Amino acid sequence: MTTARMRCPVNHEPVEPPSTTDSLAAQAKTVSASAAAFVTEAARTALAGVQSLGRSVAAAKPAKSRARKPTSQRPRKSASRKRKPARRRAA
Repeated sequence: MTTARMRCPVNHEPVEPPSTTDSLAAQAKTVSASAAAFVTEAARTALAGVQSLGRSVAAAKPAKSRARKPTSQRPRKSASRKRKPARRRAA
């Protein structure tokens, strides 16, 4: 069995140098992509800084305030305490 050969298409048209418009468009794409990459990296760095700051602030809290239970988990004060009678003012 013979194998079929794949022929590369031959382009006989002369190759034109890229026009000024094409060059400017390519450069604008490159600059746009670079700007997007820069902004993304800056946002990631800022987020990491804010997270680090938050961890520092959380670690700097006194142990007592960190150990405090939420209001819903605290025991309720008993209502059986009797109030002292209010003092009467001398007239």
